[in-house]
Amino acid sequence: MGCALAVDLGTVHTVAMVGHPDGRLEPLLFDASPLLPSAVFAQPDGSLLAGRDAVHAARLAPERFAPNPLLRIADETVPLGDDVPIATALAATLGRVAAEATRAVGTAPDRVVLTCPAGWAERERSVLAAAAESAGLGTVLFDAAPIAAARYFQRLFGARAAPLTVLDLGGTAEVSVVFGDRVLVTERLAEAGGLNLDEELIDHLDRSYRERDSVAWQRIRAPETPDDRRARQQLVADARAAKEMLSRTPQATVHVPLVGVDAPISRAELEGIAEPLVGDAIEALRDALRDAGLASPLPGPMFLTGGMSRMPVVATVLHRELGVTPTGVNQPELVGVHGALLGLLARSAAGGAADPRRARTDQAYRLLAQAEQLARRVSAPADRAPALAHLAAAVARVAPDRARQLAVEADAVARATHDARFRAGALGEVMAALAAADLPELAPMASAAARTVLAVPDPYWQVMALGELAAALRAVLPARAAALLEVAELVVEGMADQQQRRDGLLCVGQAAALVDPARAVRIAGYLDDPDARASTLASAAVTVAAADPDRGAELAAEALRCARTQATPNTWVSVLTYQVLTGGPRCDPATVEEAVRIAYGSGDPVDRAWLLACCAVLTDDAGRAERFAADATAQTRFDDTDPGVAAGIAAAARLLAGPLPVAAEMLGTACARMVAAAAKGRSDEWHLAGVATVLADLARLLAGGPIRPADMWS
Repeated sequence: MGCALAVDLGTVHTVAMVGHPDGRLEPLLFDASPLLPSAVFAQPDGSLLAGRDAVHAARLAPERFAPNPLLRIADETVPLGDDVPIATALAATLGRVAAEATRAVGTAPDRVVLTCPAGWAERERSVLAAAAESAGLGTVLFDAAPIAAARYFQRLFGARAAPLTVLDLGGTAEVSVVFGDRVLVTERLAEAGGLNLDEELIDHLDRSYRERDSVAWQRIRAPETPDDRRARQQLVADARAAKEMLSRTPQATVHVPLVGVDAPISRAELEGIAEPLVGDAIEALRDALRDAGLASPLPGPMFLTGGMSRMPVVATVLHRELGVTPTGVNQPELVGVHGALLGLLARSAAGGAADPRRARTDQAYRLLAQAEQLARRVSAPADRAPALAHLAAAVARVAPDRARQLAVEADAVARATHDARFRAGALGEVMAALAAADLPELAPMASAAARTVLAVPDPYWQVMALGELAAALRAVLPARAAALLEVAELVVEGMADQQQRRDGLLCVGQAAALVDPARAVRIAGYLDDPDARASTLASAAVTVAAADPDRGAELAAEALRCARTQATPNTWVSVLTYQVLTGGPRCDPATVEEAVRIAYGSGDPVDRAWLLACCAVLTDDAGRAERFAADATAQTRFDDTDPGVAAGIAAAARLLAGPLPVAAEMLGTACARMVAAAAKGRSDEWHLAGVATVLADLARLLAGGPIRPADMWS
């Protein structure tokens, strides 16, 4: 292959980086600098100059000069004495880049990518594409600037598994939150970039020295003659040079033409001018995060790009207001173009096709981002806490630090639940997610959770919470989990209401199936309801089978016998689910046939979808498996506003778990319908929490995690 070229045509400067055939990456130099002014100048014969040539020529005819033509990309033309098409003006700068790339490498680039703001519409991209073609760069690819910047920082720091905030402080300003290869939210900051700071500095000089010569200042601020425009151009250039110098030195001087003043400017003065602009950027970031339903102040690390980010006051204000230390680099102008080139070379190395493993990982990141957005839209702490905890479990495999942050937040949210019953349940789910995330250092949270559960005044809800918490703590504190089950069984024995006692025994039995299977089998013997007995035995079979496959198969068979005595869809859902997890009777056609008959006879699309999904896994007939899976998916057609149907499809996708991208597509449809139902008032917020949980669990599977019994409990 020939060379690859990445270009960032910015508002003030244009930068480019070339990838050589031998693998070297280096920035292009224009007149010994990597920064090419984006300015253009129209000569008397109609030809255009670009870069420093344009800046130099502008002194002769400032009316034919445009220092920042990109600002006019939404217009048809740029005024350069005569109106010049915007694509032609931009092509002049890109032509300089193309010529320099050919000179540096010896051949024209055969692959070109251009960065652009994330918020650009198709029209702006088409104008830039036309300019690139006119400049001789051929057909180009586009890469959103914040995604390109995030890619660079991911390569440099390995910060990939959490949302990244990219604050671009170039000539204009933009703040974006990026997760994987997706921009979650972006906000163009109208008055916070370097050009605005230049104007604020000139305003400061105007206020300080207007009394010297108010007429001269009026000529500079509203130029009418070539001399006035030339004076203004000189002042803007000198103010920008002083601003850049003050990033390195404590003092600089700005010459004010026409007024005849050499104005000293200190770093402290400039920082006082710049601080409100950075404050505006922070407020815009907070608004954008709030609109996207993301955490405030930040969902992950912050990185800085753009020349203005060199100013020490930027990092100071961000740290003071947001409590984070932003990360910058020595050449912030090159961040985006470097990241775009990395992406272009990665696509070329893959022959234009995406790496399947990378595609799965990227898909996992997208699902995690969606899960977090949904979880944060849930206002009830009892529902939001479990969703955040499952998110922590999903992220733990690839970003333990981020998982700890989410887990601590989930724990705090759970403790904010006012009703003791719901608080206990939320804490139990948090502990379960922490155990699934293999974060044993968070086990001390379990002590407070246990105290909360034991304080629940209602015996029925106390048993429910004790069972849930015991199941959650089995991995991190098995002795405490067993003790909690002892307490729960004693509470059940004291219940007078027979229905509550039956429900309590079922809860304790199912929790014991994960903690102490022998206790679960004993409790199953007390249950007079075949449905409850079958469910308890089936759940115990999962845990037992991990250590003793034969005994696990015996318990699964006994559960199946109980199910046959009361052929309700709910019982069969429980039994077949656990048989799937234990590698149940795959060669038992009679069992599959009976389950299929019950599935098609069920009036509940959720049960029907789940049973058919189980049958698709258990049957040895590939053709029938495909039909069962298709029928499970088709249950969504019954009522596209019922979130229960979506939950059934999600369960089907989770159980099939074979081609995970296909399962993710199924989940995407189901979750979209559930969100739509909630938005229309046909569903409650807890459905959003359910969607967030399922998305987080699927993301963990896509990232390489195994299917575990705990996944089915969620």
